[in-house]
Amino acid sequence: MKILVLCLLLSAGSIQVFSELFINELMPAPVGEPEWIELLSCDKEVRLSDYTLADLTSVKSLPDTLIPPNTFVIITNKPEDLLAIRDIPSEAMIIVCTIPSLNNTEDALVLTHIPSGAKDSLFYASSDYEKGLSLERADVLSEFCGENITVSTDKSGASCGYKNSNKAVEFDLVVCSTSNNSVDKTICIGIRNLGKRQANGA
Repeated sequence: MKILVLCLLLSAGSIQVFSELFINELMPAPVGEPEWIELLSCDKEVRLSDYTLADLTSVKSLPDTLIPPNTFVIITNKPEDLLAIRDIPSEAMIIVCTIPSLNNTEDALVLTHIPSGAKDSLFYASSDYEKGLSLERADVLSEFCGENITVSTDKSGASCGYKNSNKAVEFDLVVCSTSNNSVDKTICIGIRNLGKRQANGA
């Protein structure tokens, strides 16, 4: 599956993504469920009505709700349909409101803090898009673009309300190759580190 995902650039450069609230996951081409957008709060309480969500054609206000720190916030206009499909944990918040319509082929999504301006954004485009899979943010400390946007590998097609299936970890060692030498009876194992921090020898 080949997917092209680009940063949305506003004004002179890309938006500084790390804030008290950011875009964590979205379902742009659902199968059997409504569209939804997942936000994630950081270590402070957030008033949701201080933010708006916009795509290339519309801007949507968000309801006046207090979001606790470190909380998944799933925004959809059809919560009953979403809950009929997905087992969302009770600690996650489901917010009922109209969201920007997410195009299947390409679109932009911008999260704006009304007092201070745009805080997070992404632009996605797909030439070979598989429906029913969400787009996840791998590293919350990096911009939501390029390799930091990943297609969900969760068996349900999304990690709605849970830690992202492709979340970047400090160390992520995987075996990438193996070989054996029957003459001197040795085995060579190649290790690759996919994590954020350097591992000695990997």
